[in-house]
Amino acid sequence: MMSFRFVPNEKGEITQIILDPGELSGNELCGNLASSVKALQIENPARCFARSMHANAFDCFSEKELEGIAMITNVLSDAWVYNPVVQNCDGRDMRPHMNGIMLLPRMSWIIYKQMQVLRDNGLIDYMS
Repeated sequence: MMSFRFVPNEKGEITQIILDPGELSGNELCGNLASSVKALQIENPARCFARSMHANAFDCFSEKELEGIAMITNVLSDAWVYNPVVQNCDGRDMRPHMNGIMLLPRMSWIIYKQMQVLRDNGLIDYMS
């Protein structure tokens, strides 16, 4: 499963946000679309963040950068939330992970809604 990783510089500032492929090499053999999509699951960034916090992986970041990572994580993790909650055929809640095909429309919707908020507050005029 792929997960998000934040890369700091020597000052503790974020220099990259990486989608870490984990154990995937890119040479996996997938027999059909369903198995390919399953192999491309992306872990909810909130889970990645929590695991990294417990592992003290953010110790090299400044407090300001850590707050930024928490904010980014919070916004990104909204894409993994279903309303109502959708379940796999085995009854598990799908929110801890999602494949890219499902994620793209969710992220597009979040960006669209954020743009509406900015427009409604007079911060941008993207409709003209």
